Amino acid sequence: MSAMYGALQQEIRGFSLRAMNNHEHERLLRLSQNIHRGEYPDPTAQRDEYQFGLYYQGKKIFDFCWADHRGGSLRETQNSEQARLLFNDLKKADGILMFCDAEALVCKNNRHNQIGRMISLVNNSVQCLNHSLTLGIVLTKTDLVPNLNKQHLQPFQSLLQGISANKSMTGKIIPVACGVKNINVELPVLYALQIGISNYLSGLYKEMSEHQKKAQKYQQKSESFKGFLKEIWQTLNEEPTYSELASDSYLKSRQTYQKIQPIIEPVKTLETYINNASTLLNSLNN
Repeated sequence: MSAMYGALQQEIRGFSLRAMNNHEHERLLRLSQNIHRGEYPDPTAQRDEYQFGLYYQGKKIFDFCWADHRGGSLRETQNSEQARLLFNDLKKADGILMFCDAEALVCKNNRHNQIGRMISLVNNSVQCLNHSLTLGIVLTKTDLVPNLNKQHLQPFQSLLQGISANKSMTGKIIPVACGVKNINVELPVLYALQIGISNYLSGLYKEMSEHQKKAQKYQQKSESFKGFLKEIWQTLNEEPTYSELASDSYLKSRQTYQKIQPIIEPVKTLETYINNASTLLNSLNN
């Protein structure tokens, strides 16, 4: 995550990232710089939560929360606090990133990666899925396994097939590497955010439509004879009139439209960027 954060301090296709907490911003930058020198941080000790803002061409367009879980949570019983937090996060997430060691994968050391446990947790968490979800299977240390191919991905086939059959889910294998030279480190978070931002935009369109419908309803009532008499009564009782309610709804519709405009281009740009990500990414997923 630190390498990703460092990479997105410079705009990539117009996108950049900023932690909302200045202390976390400085810490993540410091860790990113250490990784670039080949000095790696200790593994995550417990669940950490980060609040980020995604920017496009210097303007913030989307706030999101990143919950970072340690691998040991996979081995704990369902009664443990860390395991409970992990399962709850999986159920409500718009995007899930599963990190797997590519070296261990090629050596068929599935126990090291806890692949079976990860797949089981994801499958259980999406059984009653009521929103769109993006799942990224992130293969780390891919610079150390140049011959990585589809045969090494067999442990994920059942999960990928399940995703293909679920209209609410999308999934991709994302190879990355971080160190002196970074490879694709920005892709996982941008891929995971794609659905979240699209859902946010869809929600705004729905909100605008609802305001417009209310405005039209109040406008029609104000123009009827019965509505005219009602407005006199409302005025005498110092209540909002149909005309005022219609104006208020039209105003809210315009305000929502103003929120929509800055997001349209980033959503299209992000979709294009992810679809054209890299030759290796496409070769592993096709």
